[in-house]
Amino acid sequence: MSSDSEQEDNNKTALRLQKQQFYSLVDKRLAEMKTTSKLPTETQYNEYLQLLRTWEPKAKRTKKDYRIEIKYCLVAGPDSAALRKKDSMQKVATYESVFDIIHSKHEKISHARDTRKNKAAVEEEFYGVTQDVIDIYLSVCPKCAGSTKVIKAAKLNPLKMIYSPSIGCRAQMDLIDMTSHETKDGFKWILVYVDHHCGFRHVAALKRKTAKECGDALIAILGVAVIPEILQSDNGKEFLGWCLKLIRK
Repeated sequence: MSSDSEQEDNNKTALRLQKQQFYSLVDKRLAEMKTTSKLPTETQYNEYLQLLRTWEPKAKRTKKDYRIEIKYCLVAGPDSAALRKKDSMQKVATYESVFDIIHSKHEKISHARDTRKNKAAVEEEFYGVTQDVIDIYLSVCPKCAGSTKVIKAAKLNPLKMIYSPSIGCRAQMDLIDMTSHETKDGFKWILVYVDHHCGFRHVAALKRKTAKECGDALIAILGVAVIPEILQSDNGKEFLGWCLKLIRK
């Protein structure tokens, strides 16, 4: 019994430390963001509740009040009213509750490491949890950070060889997530560019994985590398949009 109790205490301690690390990284990310977070604090959440409870159409209101009234609605609960997103009727996540929300959903989908699966699981019930916040959670999850994905034999498909006859025929690029090893200067992503024929690599450290930042780094690499006929990526959003516009210029 004592060993079970010790194990439970250890699990609680590990979860508490994971939560502290998560919020430390989230606070840094929010400080970097130019736009405000979708996550209201508990205080703001209660203010929104009070505003909607006392809402009178003819009363004088601020623009912010009208935006809140357009966006949210009240739904009666067993104990008190809850805030919901009007168009989707999702529950509204708060800053203080976001770790517990992601943690609960992440465990229900058996620690799936795909951001999109985790986001879809969260959005079935909650509004306001961004992909960046989910990425941060996955980077501090001890089971996901140190594990390797086991591929079942039934899912294996015959590999097709890609042949590049010369340097500059094909190049590949991708991002490495280093958020769990962020530098003092705030760099936490590595852009890797590889020539497929010779395997020669160029790397660039990034603070954010935005399309513009990836595009600027890629332009700098292409300035010293052989410009490839085919530039291959995983079609992530960071390699599309503004990134493509920069390359075309």
